[in-house]
Amino acid sequence: MNNKQDLISILVEKVGICGSDKQKILQNKMNVQFLGHEIIGIDTSLKKYVAVNPNIHCGRCYYCKRKEFNLCSNIKAIGNNIEGGLKGNLQVPLDNVLYLENNNIKYILLDPLAVVIHGLELINITENDRVLIIGSGTLAKLLIWMLNKRNIIPSLVNRHGYIKDSKGKLKINKVYHNTQSIKEKFQYTFEMVGYEQVNSLETAILCTHKKGNIICFGVFPKGYYAPVELRSLFENEIKIQGVRSFVPDDFEKAKRILDDTNDEVLDVINIKYTKFKSYNQLFRESNLENVDKLIVDLI
Repeated sequence: MNNKQDLISILVEKVGICGSDKQKILQNKMNVQFLGHEIIGIDTSLKKYVAVNPNIHCGRCYYCKRKEFNLCSNIKAIGNNIEGGLKGNLQVPLDNVLYLENNNIKYILLDPLAVVIHGLELINITENDRVLIIGSGTLAKLLIWMLNKRNIIPSLVNRHGYIKDSKGKLKINKVYHNTQSIKEKFQYTFEMVGYEQVNSLETAILCTHKKGNIICFGVFPKGYYAPVELRSLFENEIKIQGVRSFVPDDFEKAKRILDDTNDEVLDVINIKYTKFKSYNQLFRESNLENVDKLIVDLI
């Protein structure tokens, strides 16, 4: 963000609260006063609606030169180490802005959908593979939605023992409660829980086929050391693949998918609107039973 002439002013309209925000609130570990990296708003100069890619890469480091922008050695992230969307007004590099035809609330899901797209780009999953998803939040549901479009019907394990899908738009094979013993083995297991716990990783290792793949979307806290039974990994030649956010192309692909599918995604994700009063309030409301995505309305 050194080139001031490339910055544009954004009036933030809506901010989505995601799992990493909740984790920062829970641990009281915020590097900024204002969180919020899932952002739609208005370019105050052009009076056009925008979505904001929160990841600002340097363009000069080893990883940027390889177009692995999400791994930038000097990355700045809005809502992480730069003030986030809850501030209300932001200055954002032009390259990090995606112009929208309207302010449809589905565009608040661009960021998590781009993460899912990026994760899928890292693997070679096919409709013949058996797939397990560990989790129940927005990312998990967007992943199911995307897999269904590839004719893949995954199984699911979470703390509910069911999927919150009131409109029946998601196709699931089997749903397990996380206390159940799972006998099946899967070629691909997606860990989408994170936090300071190890149960989801243990489940992933136990449920993954020999030579299978564990893809970790879940955000674990920095400095957290998980006591994992590792022998099964090398005995069964299981691979663990991390997923670090997304690259700009993924963000643009996410917009094309949302545009091409009309408002279909809004039948999948349960949204609740709120106003920003305190971080504790946001944490409480985001954890309500029927809420997948809490959206803060700033206008």
